[in-house]
Amino acid sequence: MLARKLLFLFFLTITGIFPVASLYLMHYYRALHHNGFYRIFPPHVFGTPNRLHLGHNSYYIAGLTQDRIYLGNVTAPLRLFSVNFHLKDPQKVLLKLNQKDSIVHDALRVQVDFPFIYVHEQITPSLFYGNLSDSRLYAVKFPARRLPLLSLFPLSTHQYITRSYDSTLQSNVLNKISISPFTIKTNKKALQKQKDGFFSTDGMLVFDKPKARFVYVYYYRNQYLLCDTALNVLSVGNTIDTNSLAKIEISKIDSDQKTVISAPPLTVNKKICISANTLFIYSNLVTDNENRSVFKHQSVIDVYSLEENRYRYSFYIPDIEGKKVSSFQVDGTTLIVIQDRYLTTFSLNL
Repeated sequence: MLARKLLFLFFLTITGIFPVASLYLMHYYRALHHNGFYRIFPPHVFGTPNRLHLGHNSYYIAGLTQDRIYLGNVTAPLRLFSVNFHLKDPQKVLLKLNQKDSIVHDALRVQVDFPFIYVHEQITPSLFYGNLSDSRLYAVKFPARRLPLLSLFPLSTHQYITRSYDSTLQSNVLNKISISPFTIKTNKKALQKQKDGFFSTDGMLVFDKPKARFVYVYYYRNQYLLCDTALNVLSVGNTIDTNSLAKIEISKIDSDQKTVISAPPLTVNKKICISANTLFIYSNLVTDNENRSVFKHQSVIDVYSLEENRYRYSFYIPDIEGKKVSSFQVDGTTLIVIQDRYLTTFSLNL
């Protein structure tokens, strides 16, 4: 009889503890994993993909023409590779650089904006342009002073949008460089610093050529700027995540008067592109309505309307052999992606 009573009391204790423990574990899990935002995934986003094995994992998308995809190569910076949008008709282009001054060849990056080619490196720094018809590059002549070329996007052969670090303000700033006559116009207020002026304002530039405007997207916070080519900020938008403050830890090295990142920062936005008044952002963050094991094996692209300044939807790009997106572009209804040694094109059904 006593044993039966003890068993009954034990059962009551367990049934009383279990709901409390379950609620605690659910709260603990949500505290660890709750990000406070959601994504919309429309069905049947992609058509049948075309895929090409590139042989090397050092390619990036340098630019698009009406019928061809141009790839740059970080290990062979003066050699372009191109294919058509069906990934057929491969062609190689050797860029001819007549440059006597020392440049850092490994740091050269190519941008193709038909019919022109632009090559720059931010270490010396140096800037060149040419024409796809003859592939010959010419140095852009500047006054004898260091140029602000941390990040660069050409508006034309004689005008460039750049980001640079202003040591007086201790912050990144946006610049417009004009050639002949040489001028630099700077907007010192567009990029708003937080913990520091370099890392918290670090980001990516992309040019919307049909609209003659550009977008600047921060790496470490949920914000982007839409600007005209006179560096005026037209609007400020937010990505769907909740990271309004850059999660970075910095330290100052007094002996070198430098500021460095002391812990890996939380990257919010990894890569961007723009097409047809639409901003595509490769995000690094999982939402509350996503399966984490699924997210782990995908690259997620969030799509924003620049006209309405709002989020529209998202889609996944599945990993290939465990490799995620390293470079991507959208041209109308065609998505072009590089993942490790593979170049893939998808038709977008959106």
